[in-house]
Amino acid sequence: NPAHCQERQKYHALFAEDFYLEVGRGIEMSRDQVKKGFIEFLCGMNYSDRKRPSKIFRHFNHFFEKNYPILNQLIAAKKSIQEEGAEVLPPKSRYKQMARWLQKKESSIWIDSICARMMTMEKQFIPIHDCLIVPKSEVEETKRIIFEEFEKCGFLKPGLKIKRF
Repeated sequence: NPAHCQERQKYHALFAEDFYLEVGRGIEMSRDQVKKGFIEFLCGMNYSDRKRPSKIFRHFNHFFEKNYPILNQLIAAKKSIQEEGAEVLPPKSRYKQMARWLQKKESSIWIDSICARMMTMEKQFIPIHDCLIVPKSEVEETKRIIFEEFEKCGFLKPGLKIKRF
């Protein structure tokens, strides 16, 4: 669908700079406050289920409705569904499904894609949550593998922090 592709490209462009600074433009809050607010928007109750949405939540809801209506609908729908086989949740508690979905997706990319590929290639590594400890000589190739696997799954390249020991 062309509208979906166009909106996806527009959304990906937000990540060319600091995502939280970009989406937080126009509100008087620190980057950390904006980041916390985005997590609340993404993984918290839908706007319609809230009695008194916070300022930052209202900002994100308006920002996404205006600039990314398709994505906004997908997020709201994901937070509203009852997943098959999951515990039965009352409608106002189903928003947790988005957080669960994101966690499952991220862990699947790390375990089923990145770690599986590293093992197939017989690379030495130690996985710790969303991090890999690798020999210094393997850092660049490991970064490439991580980027490729995220892209294969339809995600942008993640921001990586490299710590050398």
